[in-house]
Amino acid sequence: MAAQNHVIFSGEMETAYSQMYILSGDYDPSLRSYGAFTGQSNGLCGGVVPGGLYLWLGVHTGRLHITVEVHEVAPAIDTSWEEIVEASCYFNTPPISLQGWAGESILELPLSAGAYRVRFCAKGYGLSEEQRKFGDPSIESYCLILWAEPRRADEVIKQTSARAIFIHQKVQQAS
Repeated sequence: MAAQNHVIFSGEMETAYSQMYILSGDYDPSLRSYGAFTGQSNGLCGGVVPGGLYLWLGVHTGRLHITVEVHEVAPAIDTSWEEIVEASCYFNTPPISLQGWAGESILELPLSAGAYRVRFCAKGYGLSEEQRKFGDPSIESYCLILWAEPRRADEVIKQTSARAIFIHQKVQQAS
């Protein structure tokens, strides 16, 4: 029998301050800080603090396109993405939701409590800030891929943009 893979969302969400989160019902508030990245090598997807995940986006403020997929097992890596990182996280209790900064956009996700691996992928990371005018749509796109898996070290699989490299370094220095 083939593994089941589900796209549970593909569309636009609103955010600000380059932040987006996946939060469970009783997340630790330190998740919304550099603490989410303590000891990690990647600066885009912080999963150290139980209860959620901190996603550092390239776009500062506005709408962005994001796809969220849930898989039964780790899928093959799609190297067409320009930035690819993986981190482990633990969601404590439902509801579990994808949220823009300050809850500007909230999407409830059909996930159970437990340990997950997350692959965070981006195209055009940081280009919206460099190339678009205020109010124009983001030219960046993101994909979050989740599957149940015990915690293991995070990893930077692919990095191409100067902005992503800068964020990886910034988070490592702060933690």
